[in-house]
Amino acid sequence: MINKQPPTKFENGQWTAFMHIGSSNEADGSVIYRNTDGQTDFFIGWKKGRWGVDGKCYAEARGRDHWWSQGSSDYMLHLLNNAGNSRSENSNGYKVSLHINIHI
Repeated sequence: MINKQPPTKFENGQWTAFMHIGSSNEADGSVIYRNTDGQTDFFIGWKKGRWGVDGKCYAEARGRDHWWSQGSSDYMLHLLNNAGNSRSENSNGYKVSLHINIHI
């Protein structure tokens, strides 16, 4: 059985990879991780694109509860709609990098 959920946590300085499997209408998603210090949240989102091409992803680090107090699903979709297939950012003392590969 394949777990369709991203990992629930990974340690500081480590990296993670996961495969998101779904039908053509279910290949979009996002997760928010909180650092163990409890002060930094990491948003990771992905969007399959049309017919499995032009996949987009977005990642960033912000202060605790940034997305719950400032963001909304529309805000997160806006970030994804204007993203590319890779994202790398240094913010809040962290480097966040993400790349999306689409396989149909």
